[in-house]
Amino acid sequence: MPSTLLQPHLNITNLLAPYHLHQVPSSFPPPTAPDTYTCDAWYATPHPPTALDCQHAFSLLPSGTEPEPFSYRFHESDPNQLPVEMSYGTCEIVLQASGAAAAQADRIMIKPVDVRNMAGWVLEQCVGAEKQGGAVTKNVKNAVSWVLDPRSRFDSGNMPPSTTFLSLHIWNAGSSEPWNAGDWDPYIGRDIAEYAYKTAVAMAPGKNKDEIERRADRLSDWSSLQRFGKRQIWWGRD
Repeated sequence: MPSTLLQPHLNITNLLAPYHLHQVPSSFPPPTAPDTYTCDAWYATPHPPTALDCQHAFSLLPSGTEPEPFSYRFHESDPNQLPVEMSYGTCEIVLQASGAAAAQADRIMIKPVDVRNMAGWVLEQCVGAEKQGGAVTKNVKNAVSWVLDPRSRFDSGNMPPSTTFLSLHIWNAGSSEPWNAGDWDPYIGRDIAEYAYKTAVAMAPGKNKDEIERRADRLSDWSSLQRFGKRQIWWGRD
C-alpha cells in the first residue's frame, strides 16, 4: 500500500479528539503484513495516556519526508539519537530500532513522516478507540524475510544488520523500564509466528517447506514465552 503522508493542513486537534477516534476515518496508513500492531492495557499502566497529552507529544516528533540517519551510537554529525522519546503529561511516544542487530547498526535511515504515521496509527486505534496504549512495527519484513529464507543461518540467531526494523509504542509516561516493542511485545511475536505458518502452508511440498514449518514452530515456541514486561525476544532465547 502506498505511504500516506500526514498532510500539513490536517486538523490534528479534531483528529485526536479524546476517545472518539473510532468515529473518524483513518488518516494514517495501516500496517501491512507482516507488519502488525497491538493495543493492550499494559501500555496504559497505571492509567491510560490521554489523547490530548499524546497530541502534544505527537507535535514534538521530527517531521520531513526525506530519510535521515538515526543511531544508538553517538555521532557528532548526526543529531538523531535512538531511541526517540517524546513525552508530555501522561503520554510518552517511543521509537526504537528492533531486531537482533539493531543496537550494532551504525546508522539507520528513517523517514520522519513514517514515524509520524506510525504514531498516528497507534494514537487513533489504541489511545483513542481503545483507551489504551499500544505498539506498531514498520519494515518487519526485513527480519521476517531473513527468517523465511531457507538459506539463512536461522539457528544461529545472528541476524545481519539488514534485518533491522522499526517499532513504536505509546504508553503512560510514568513507565520507567526500557521497552522495545518490536523485540518483546508478545502479540507482535505471535503475529510474526503466524505469518511464518501461513507462508509455509502456501509453499509447495519439499525440503524448503519442511524447513519453514520447523522455523515457524520455533518462532511459535519462543513467542509463547513472551510476556509484557519481560525481555524475551521472538527469534530465540535471551
